[in-house]
Amino acid sequence: MPSTLAKHLSPLQLRAELERMVVADLLGPAGGTTEEVEERNVRDRYLVGVLAPLKHIATAPAKTDHVVEVEDDEETPLIPDELSEGGVDSADDGTTDRDTPVAQAHLASSFGLTFCVSNETKKLRVEAAWGQYLREVKPLQIDERTGRPKRIWKRYPRGGVIEIPLTDGTVRQTSFDANSPDVFVRGKIWHRNTHWIVTLFLVNGQLEGLPKDQFHVFQPNLIVTATDGSAIFEKRLERNRRSKLDPKEQLESDTMEMLYRRQVEFAVGHGVSVHTEVSPTNSDLAVLVKTEIVPRYEVPQTTPPTADDADVNPAFAKLKGLVLDMKELAEAPANGLRKKLEPLVTAYREWIDDQTTKLIDPKEGLKHFTEAADTAIANCRATLKRLEAGLKLIEENPQASESFQFMNRAMWLQRTHSIYSEQVRRQAQPDFDKDIDVPDNRTWRPF
Repeated sequence: MPSTLAKHLSPLQLRAELERMVVADLLGPAGGTTEEVEERNVRDRYLVGVLAPLKHIATAPAKTDHVVEVEDDEETPLIPDELSEGGVDSADDGTTDRDTPVAQAHLASSFGLTFCVSNETKKLRVEAAWGQYLREVKPLQIDERTGRPKRIWKRYPRGGVIEIPLTDGTVRQTSFDANSPDVFVRGKIWHRNTHWIVTLFLVNGQLEGLPKDQFHVFQPNLIVTATDGSAIFEKRLERNRRSKLDPKEQLESDTMEMLYRRQVEFAVGHGVSVHTEVSPTNSDLAVLVKTEIVPRYEVPQTTPPTADDADVNPAFAKLKGLVLDMKELAEAPANGLRKKLEPLVTAYREWIDDQTTKLIDPKEGLKHFTEAADTAIANCRATLKRLEAGLKLIEENPQASESFQFMNRAMWLQRTHSIYSEQVRRQAQPDFDKDIDVPDNRTWRPF
């Protein structure tokens, strides 16, 4: 990215541009939908998002080609076995490199996703898109290395749209593009009392030939929507207790499921990530699910509550008067520390009591998580006892209070002088007392 352009971008814009550049470099197509790639192999150019041919031509020691047979009836597994690289490049492709990169040695032939749709849905709109690279000669461009017309890989967009009726059973293989009839969708549909469960795979069923890259699928994508664009996608599966797990693993699994019970999972990927577009009017439904070769997620910033957040939880009002300034805690008299710190303990105690009342509230959806919820509350109360014991120790033990104050002084000086040194290294001339030694630079976060 030109430095002049970077100077005019905000931090958010700069991050988005860097993300775009990384994805274009790893996945492509970096040069647009009809780009020309001059590298010897497209697989060396793009390292992710490649589906290998389902059937391969291998090269025997005596240079006699033979086909590795793979059955292709309706019961063929949707995900092929690991694929080995074979064959040799043509003479026009230049000298061959016998070392096959690890990333290319085990390329999958398919990927897919599983999701649930409402019982009233009759059919699905399924769109697939990918790129096929064909070897072509540029008569007017001479390769300086060989003195012959330059050979490049030309990208051709492939794909299409089909409709799949929802009926119990196997989704027969269906092609999207007449130019690539052996790239198709296949899957399975199950009907349940209240919804349909659908699994779809995009399969590269081509027979590998030479040049190899022509028979690989690049930048594949599978998009599923309702035929009318309505919100038909529901929570993927009901809760499934894994009774065979070790009790500790079961408890941990239940705890995580309890904490994220409001995070609806609409689809799961097979060999690929998935992306969902949630309905703007109902967060429990989605209007689209699709595969995502390079997944991304922006983690929300976590900020500790303050007394001003009492509208979120009344317990936070008890934080009023809490002192987290390292300098103030370091210089306060020992007998004044409890008053400055006790609001944290009081607010935490009230917050725990509030969470306890939710255990019997049907709106909270905790009836299946009794053990996990009780354990979480017990752990919180154990932490509360440690806080209370620590506060009592600082109040009653002079050595403990002195150590606490020394620690705060050390942290206060370390924080402020580190910030000051960093700004000086960047050729700034800050005023230490006015610009650096301020509460924002020396305050604890009450995790």
